[in-house]
Amino acid sequence: MNANEMSPKANARLKQIMAASRTFKIIFLIAAIVFGIIGILSMFVMLWMGERHPEVMRNLVLNLSYFGYAVTSWFACQLFSAYASGNLFAPTVVCRIRWLGIGTVLVGIVNGGIHMLMLVKEIYQAGASVPMGLAILISLIQVCIQIFFNVVPGLAIIFIAKVMDEGRKIQEEQELTV
Repeated sequence: MNANEMSPKANARLKQIMAASRTFKIIFLIAAIVFGIIGILSMFVMLWMGERHPEVMRNLVLNLSYFGYAVTSWFACQLFSAYASGNLFAPTVVCRIRWLGIGTVLVGIVNGGIHMLMLVKEIYQAGASVPMGLAILISLIQVCIQIFFNVVPGLAIIFIAKVMDEGRKIQEEQELTV
């Protein structure tokens, strides 16, 4: 077998990866569309309700998270689209993985920031009573956990993209030396 030829075993595994990637591509495409539609519809509903609902501004800002989920799902759809076409280690794949990680981090930070601002607003409006302070402290801990569990996986995804990029460069250097 030539060094440039692909073994039959590797070809079968690549076909399995491509088939699974097509499924994930469809799932993430549907998720991106659904989150986008939910975000748009919830914005219209909140704007239509206008002054009739006291929590309109809070709900309007919280519904922005659907757009973040839609964008992140779109990045994942693009990544699995590249995998479905058989490009596992191409530079575009590394770029898409990096964007998926950046999107995950940004969605976590923005959602956490929005929730943090809403908590500060509630603290300001409610005053500093002990039972309310305890409830707000618990909510603050929940927001911090939410930020943590979005930012850390996003940073891990960015790190994986970096490792894949370095691995691809090492492989290219080894191919040039042969």
